[in-house]
Amino acid sequence: MFKQIGVNIKSIRKSNGLTQSELASRLGITRQQVANYEKGDSSIPLSSIIKMSDIFNISIDNLVKGSLDNPTEVKYKSEEEVLDYPIFEGLINEKKLANAIDNIVDNKLNRLESLLLRLLTSMKAQEAKETINDELSKIENLLDKEKS
Repeated sequence: MFKQIGVNIKSIRKSNGLTQSELASRLGITRQQVANYEKGDSSIPLSSIIKMSDIFNISIDNLVKGSLDNPTEVKYKSEEEVLDYPIFEGLINEKKLANAIDNIVDNKLNRLESLLLRLLTSMKAQEAKETINDELSKIENLLDKEKS
Protein backbone atom coordinates (compact mmCIF):
# COMPACT_ATOMS: atom_id res chain seq x y z
CA MET A 1 0.00 0.00 0.00
CA PHE A 2 2.71 2.51 1.00
CA LYS A 3 4.75 1.64 -2.11
CA GLN A 4 1.91 2.57 -4.50
CA ILE A 5 1.24 5.82 -2.68
CA GLY A 6 4.97 6.57 -2.78
CA VAL A 7 5.12 5.88 -6.52
CA ASN A 8 2.12 8.17 -7.04
CA ILE A 9 3.60 10.96 -4.92
CA LYS A 10 6.94 10.81 -6.72
CA SER A 11 5.31 10.71 -10.16
CA ILE A 12 2.96 13.62 -9.57
CA ARG A 13 5.64 15.64 -7.75
CA LYS A 14 7.92 15.32 -10.76
CA SER A 15 5.12 16.05 -13.23
CA ASN A 16 4.46 19.26 -11.28
CA GLY A 17 8.14 20.19 -11.48
CA LEU A 18 8.71 20.10 -7.72
CA THR A 19 11.77 18.84 -5.91
CA GLN A 20 11.46 16.80 -2.75
CA SER A 21 12.67 19.86 -0.82
CA GLU A 22 10.02 22.10 -2.40
CA LEU A 23 7.25 19.62 -1.63
CA ALA A 24 8.57 19.19 1.91
CA SER A 25 8.51 22.95 2.40
CA ARG A 26 4.90 23.17 1.23
CA LEU A 27 3.93 20.30 3.52
CA GLY A 28 5.87 21.67 6.49
CA ILE A 29 8.00 18.52 6.81
CA THR A 30 11.59 17.54 6.03
CA ARG A 31 12.90 16.48 2.63
CA GLN A 32 13.82 13.13 4.19
CA GLN A 33 10.18 12.55 5.18
CA VAL A 34 9.12 13.13 1.56
CA ALA A 35 11.83 10.70 0.42
CA ASN A 36 10.56 8.11 2.92
CA TYR A 37 6.98 8.59 1.70
CA GLU A 38 8.09 8.14 -1.91
CA LYS A 39 10.04 4.97 -1.08
CA GLY A 40 7.07 3.63 0.87
CA ASP A 41 9.20 3.41 4.01
CA SER A 42 6.79 5.20 6.32
CA SER A 43 3.10 5.84 6.80
CA ILE A 44 1.76 9.21 5.75
CA PRO A 45 -0.39 11.31 8.10
CA LEU A 46 -3.84 12.18 6.78
CA SER A 47 -3.00 15.87 7.08
CA SER A 48 -0.08 15.43 4.64
CA ILE A 49 -2.22 13.46 2.20
CA ILE A 50 -4.87 16.19 2.25
CA LYS A 51 -2.22 18.88 1.72
CA MET A 52 -0.72 16.92 -1.21
CA SER A 53 -4.19 16.54 -2.67
CA ASP A 54 -4.53 20.34 -2.53
CA ILE A 55 -1.03 21.02 -3.85
CA PHE A 56 -1.40 18.65 -6.80
CA ASN A 57 -5.13 19.24 -7.32
CA ILE A 58 -5.83 15.52 -7.36
CA SER A 59 -8.37 13.47 -5.45
CA ILE A 60 -7.23 11.74 -2.29
CA ASP A 61 -8.56 8.50 -3.78
CA ASN A 62 -6.26 8.75 -6.80
CA LEU A 63 -3.31 9.85 -4.71
CA VAL A 64 -3.71 6.97 -2.27
CA LYS A 65 -4.71 4.04 -4.45
CA GLY A 66 -5.56 5.08 -7.96
CA SER A 67 -3.74 5.40 -11.18
CA LEU A 68 -2.51 8.85 -12.05
CA ASP A 69 -3.24 8.23 -15.74
CA ASN A 70 -6.97 8.86 -15.31
CA PRO A 71 -7.59 11.15 -12.32
CA THR A 72 -11.17 11.63 -11.27
CA GLU A 73 -12.95 14.96 -11.19
CA VAL A 74 -13.94 14.54 -7.55
CA LYS A 75 -11.29 16.01 -5.32
CA TYR A 76 -12.39 14.70 -1.90
CA LYS A 77 -14.35 11.81 -0.58
CA SER A 78 -16.02 12.08 2.78
CA GLU A 79 -13.80 11.74 5.82
CA GLU A 80 -15.49 8.44 6.67
CA GLU A 81 -14.69 7.02 3.22
CA VAL A 82 -11.07 8.12 3.46
CA LEU A 83 -10.73 6.58 6.92
CA ASP A 84 -11.83 3.21 5.47
CA TYR A 85 -8.41 2.82 3.82
CA PRO A 86 -6.16 0.44 5.79
CA ILE A 87 -3.46 3.11 5.96
CA PHE A 88 -5.70 5.12 8.31
CA GLU A 89 -6.66 2.35 10.76
CA GLY A 90 -4.63 3.91 13.57
CA LEU A 91 -6.03 7.32 12.81
CA ILE A 92 -9.54 6.23 13.75
CA ASN A 93 -8.36 5.36 17.26
CA GLU A 94 -6.37 8.61 17.42
CA LYS A 95 -9.48 10.54 16.42
CA LYS A 96 -11.58 8.76 19.05
CA LEU A 97 -8.89 9.52 21.63
CA ALA A 98 -8.76 13.18 20.55
CA ASN A 99 -12.57 13.41 20.84
CA ALA A 100 -12.46 11.80 24.29
CA ILE A 101 -9.77 14.25 25.39
CA ASP A 102 -11.80 17.16 24.00
CA ASN A 103 -14.84 15.97 25.96
CA ILE A 104 -12.81 15.65 29.15
CA VAL A 105 -11.29 19.10 28.69
CA ASP A 106 -14.72 20.61 27.94
CA ASN A 107 -16.16 18.94 31.04
CA LYS A 108 -13.29 20.20 33.22
CA LEU A 109 -13.61 23.70 31.77
CA ASN A 110 -17.35 23.72 32.44
CA ARG A 111 -16.76 22.62 36.03
CA LEU A 112 -14.02 25.24 36.45
CA GLU A 113 -16.30 27.93 35.02
CA SER A 114 -19.04 26.89 37.45
CA LEU A 115 -16.65 27.00 40.40
CA LEU A 116 -15.32 30.41 39.35
CA LEU A 117 -18.87 31.72 39.01
CA ARG A 118 -19.70 30.49 42.52
CA LEU A 119 -16.51 32.06 43.86
CA LEU A 120 -17.30 35.36 42.15
CA THR A 121 -20.85 35.29 43.50
CA SER A 122 -19.50 34.57 46.97
CA MET A 123 -16.99 37.42 46.65
CA LYS A 124 -19.74 39.80 45.54
CA ALA A 125 -21.89 38.69 48.48
CA GLN A 126 -18.96 39.29 50.83
CA GLU A 127 -18.39 42.74 49.31
CA ALA A 128 -22.09 43.53 49.72
CA LYS A 129 -22.00 42.35 53.33
CA GLU A 130 -18.96 44.56 54.02
CA THR A 131 -20.64 47.53 52.35
CA ILE A 132 -23.80 47.02 54.42
CA ASN A 133 -21.74 46.73 57.61
CA ASP A 134 -19.87 49.95 56.72
CA GLU A 135 -23.15 51.76 56.09
CA LEU A 136 -24.64 50.43 59.34
CA SER A 137 -21.56 51.67 61.21
CA LYS A 138 -22.01 55.11 59.67
CA ILE A 139 -25.68 55.14 60.68
CA GLU A 140 -24.78 54.05 64.23
CA ASN A 141 -22.17 56.83 64.41
CA LEU A 142 -24.74 59.39 63.26
CA LEU A 143 -27.26 58.13 65.80
CA ASP A 144 -24.62 58.28 68.54
CA LYS A 145 -23.80 61.89 67.57
CA GLU A 146 -27.47 62.88 67.67
CA LYS A 147 -27.87 61.36 71.13
CA SER A 148 -24.97 63.27 72.49
